[in-house]
Amino acid sequence: MLGDVTEPMHGEGDDTRLPRGTAIDRYVVVDVLGEGGMGVVYTAYDPELDRRVAIKVLRSSLVGEGRPRLIREAQAIARIAHPNVVAVHDVGELDGSVFVTMEFVEGRTLGRWLREETRSLPEILEVFLQAGRGLAAAHAVDLVHRDFKPDNALVGDDGRVRVVDFGLARGRGSAESIAPHMGLSSSSLDEALTEAGAVMGTPAYMAPEQLAGRMATAASDQFSFCVSLYEALYGERPFGGNTLATLSEAVYRGEVREPAPGRSVPTWLRKVLLRGLQTRAEDRHPSMDALLDELSRDPGGRRRRVIGASALGLGAVVVAFLAYRSGASQELAPCAGAAQDVQAVWNDERRDAIAAAFRATGAVHADDTWTRAEQRLDEYASGWAEQATRACVATHVDGTQSTARLELRRRCLAERLQSFDAVLEVMAHANTTMVDRAVQSARGLPDLAGCDDIAALEAGVAPPDQEDVRQQVEQIEAELARIDALGSAARYREQVEMLEDLLPRARATGYLPVVAGVEHALSGSQRALDMPEGMTNLRATFRDALAAGDDRRATMAAIDLAHELGYDQRLHEEGREWIAIAEALLHRIGGDPGFEIGLTNTLAIIAIRQGRFDEAQSLFERLVEKQRARDPESPNLAVALMNLGGAHAERRDYDRAREYMEQAAELTERLLGPLHPSMTSLWANLAAICVMQGRYEEAKVELRRALELQRKVLGERHPEVARSLVSLAVVERNLGDPVESERLHRQALEIRREKHGNDHPEVAESLRNLAHAVWDQGRDEEAIDLVREAEEIASRRLEPGHYEHGLNLTMLASLLVYAERYEEALEAAQRAIAVLDASGRGPADGIEARGAKGGAERGLERYDAAIVTLEEALRIAAEAGDEAALREDQLALIRFELALVLQESGRDPARAHQLATQARDGLRNASAGRDRERSTVETWLREHPAP
Repeated sequence: MLGDVTEPMHGEGDDTRLPRGTAIDRYVVVDVLGEGGMGVVYTAYDPELDRRVAIKVLRSSLVGEGRPRLIREAQAIARIAHPNVVAVHDVGELDGSVFVTMEFVEGRTLGRWLREETRSLPEILEVFLQAGRGLAAAHAVDLVHRDFKPDNALVGDDGRVRVVDFGLARGRGSAESIAPHMGLSSSSLDEALTEAGAVMGTPAYMAPEQLAGRMATAASDQFSFCVSLYEALYGERPFGGNTLATLSEAVYRGEVREPAPGRSVPTWLRKVLLRGLQTRAEDRHPSMDALLDELSRDPGGRRRRVIGASALGLGAVVVAFLAYRSGASQELAPCAGAAQDVQAVWNDERRDAIAAAFRATGAVHADDTWTRAEQRLDEYASGWAEQATRACVATHVDGTQSTARLELRRRCLAERLQSFDAVLEVMAHANTTMVDRAVQSARGLPDLAGCDDIAALEAGVAPPDQEDVRQQVEQIEAELARIDALGSAARYREQVEMLEDLLPRARATGYLPVVAGVEHALSGSQRALDMPEGMTNLRATFRDALAAGDDRRATMAAIDLAHELGYDQRLHEEGREWIAIAEALLHRIGGDPGFEIGLTNTLAIIAIRQGRFDEAQSLFERLVEKQRARDPESPNLAVALMNLGGAHAERRDYDRAREYMEQAAELTERLLGPLHPSMTSLWANLAAICVMQGRYEEAKVELRRALELQRKVLGERHPEVARSLVSLAVVERNLGDPVESERLHRQALEIRREKHGNDHPEVAESLRNLAHAVWDQGRDEEAIDLVREAEEIASRRLEPGHYEHGLNLTMLASLLVYAERYEEALEAAQRAIAVLDASGRGPADGIEARGAKGGAERGLERYDAAIVTLEEALRIAAEAGDEAALREDQLALIRFELALVLQESGRDPARAHQLATQARDGLRNASAGRDRERSTVETWLREHPAP
């Protein structure tokens, strides 16, 4: 539903309105919702998903030759999965024009919402913050709205704001042509302009660069947003002018009019708006996120004073905490105020601010997640207060602890408090990722028990001797804590920018421990973004930490290096070498449960990568024990249980695999809630185990449950939805419904093409899967074409020897054998064998390809070669045993192919019948997805009785 057409408009169109009942693709028109300069919006019914939608049909006169671009841009908008952006479900062509299908939103425009009644400042800020988050989400994927205004945002009856009418949106680098109308009337300043098919936007809200005909950027959206917010607060727009010419002049000059009497807007807020209204784009806020951060803060209020405490830096917190002296008041108990600092960080105002921020994301699990995270945050604050009081009492009441040791514990607690404050600050500006990770972030706060470990504190790296350097280091560590917390919200690019600025300052101190700390944080953010510099900084972290005598930091870096090299880069032995280094360092620091868990986990996943499943199972069992001992209610325990289940699955112990997967799902649901996105992957894993066991109906239940939640949480067009659709399609094929399997595969393929374009390995995977469903229905040539298309994509996107080529070519060869195109089949099978045998995974991976090769040789009447090939395939399978990872039905097809060779060549009819009988038995318990092959074998046996 688009903002500029939620109410009927006066503009006359060049297209005839569609009558009720008209079909637009699969949608059925119900009524006209509204009409605007860009087109007509209809309410429509989606019979496939049983829901009401809104469809905007763009005017054909505005589309012209730009139809492909408009479709691409609409598809790009559809990829924005954000609660404050209207969800785009579909896009297509209609009689020379373009239509866009969106979610139908019950509500009204932001403009109407403002006019309905007088709104308070907090109410106005709340809805505009939501709208701003929608714009920021578009900017994050390099899209610019270009026509933001109050009538292009909807306030839903559910309280959620959606930015709409991205009909003018365009990538940041797209050129545009605008020819300003200098003689427009004042009324037209509120309307979206077009000329010769070039969209202009709405002049009253346009940035100066747009008015001048230059390219719009994210800064232009920021300007329009600030004009809209200014209007909402002051009752009038910031720039005067009754014509486009006079308006443009005021905008170019930056002449913001004086506010009308009776309008009370805080000075700090006016300053924030005025910066966003600067004539030069570079003088505005650095980004929408930066603007929203400023709008979220109230410097004059208590909340700003509390939340803003993090900006004081670690030095201020340490000074405030260390400056407390029990003798400050002789009338008070010596340690009565030891816990007061945590109350300044965690209080009712902070609590309410975070709860509101969570709700504002619109995430379906926001309230439930906040309840769970809040409990953990309460526990942490109470634990901090107890620690602070206990540390004070030990020195000033019991006399059992020296002042020096008290200072060590206080400094440790001050650092923990800084991290606590930093995480709370990010939560107070939560995005959906922060909501997803809230419980994990709360449970992952630095362990308070470490501040009780005097031996470890005394063994730690001493702070700098010079007071000025010490203050600089404390300030850097304070900033580092705040930056580190941004990772909870996946704000990695911000982290990289801030850390790259911080690193030279850290190096200037000459204090290597803080240098290593910044390098480590920078490395983590860069690696999260797949930046190659991440490994360079990770190695520098290890080197500098080791040189500084900071064994704890060096241990962390060594574990990370083991993970990156041994698992992510598949350099298994090099990864294991780093494991050995980390173990040596861990021994030197006297052990640490957290590090031991990290080491065990890294070694276990490297073993999985190497195919050492027995070793991996043993390691994951040890990991589960360690996690249970450390925290039986940790999300990390659920991950360990899931991985242990995966290790059992690799060893084909499916009952145990399912047992551990169910434990992981139960624990995750208890900790994170039934609506948390993590549940979808757990249900999908359970479904995968069911498929391996042949329990397809149960798999279908688990996958539909996962798919329903993914659609609620992630939106209809998310890549994870596509992944679940693929899995469900495979299950439907195995249940004997290739038509439904094809439908689901095509849905997944459509989403993947929207997300990745037509030239992506995931698109190739979908094409290959779709070919199975098509072949099951007897459309052999179409199936062959689909697999060829998949291999063409792989050839363009993957290196020549990549494993995916082997999979594509094996399937192509098999299909070509069934189509009796034996020369082509033989060529494809030979290429497949060459790729798979060279993959390093072992000859067992080429068994099916050899089966196809033998079939091709049979078809060419090269019987001697076929027998050699097929006997070799069976020999490899027998020698590999369980490692061959072949199901009985796959081996059955190779036996049947050998039976055909022996029968057709007249070599050994008795053995041919024996092999065919074995093949029939091997296919007896196979899924319905083998119905075609099973029928072929049974028919052959009827036609060729035992000799």
